[in-house]
Amino acid sequence: AGGIAGAVLLGQAKNIDVAADRHTANASRANNQYQDIAKTFPRTLTTPEHLKGAVLALDPLVMRPLTPEVLLLEISQALLEAPTFTLSKIEWEVTELAETSPPGVQGQPSPPPVAPGGKPAIARYEIAVLSGALSQERSATPRRKIVAARSAIDALRRIPGVEVTPVKLPLDVAPTGTLKGGDTDDVKDDVEPIIVRVARKAPI
Repeated sequence: AGGIAGAVLLGQAKNIDVAADRHTANASRANNQYQDIAKTFPRTLTTPEHLKGAVLALDPLVMRPLTPEVLLLEISQALLEAPTFTLSKIEWEVTELAETSPPGVQGQPSPPPVAPGGKPAIARYEIAVLSGALSQERSATPRRKIVAARSAIDALRRIPGVEVTPVKLPLDVAPTGTLKGGDTDDVKDDVEPIIVRVARKAPI
């Protein structure tokens, strides 16, 4: 009985060896086929500089898409604090600017200093240009116009992370001109437009 059991085990061992040899041969044949196919691939540089360039080129593709809804909603809510400002048009866009521009954005850390000979980092910014006018402007005095415009700008500046830049305000005065203020000043009959630029760094 012991001889029969030993013969059975020996036969199983031989079968295992044959199966192992077969798998080894198949793996070797598959590897040779892969090497033959790999020779047809275009040559690719794999230096660290090349990999870094590939990653940087991929960054714009994986950036989150931006839509205007969030910023425009915040602008709409902020202007509720300035009821005398009537918004007539909004132009929204996404652009790439150096990290140092626009400077002094509220709620965001300053960009790191640029090394001599280096280039500043590039970041995406969403920009909204607001055009409008003051309601009841024809009956408003210059002082009231200034106060109303400042109120709208201050309300916009309370939006987190934005930089608000007045582009055109009522009563823009030339260097050689004069301006009088007070509740008894004469008022113009035409409506003066107000244009304000709101910029915010976009998340990656």
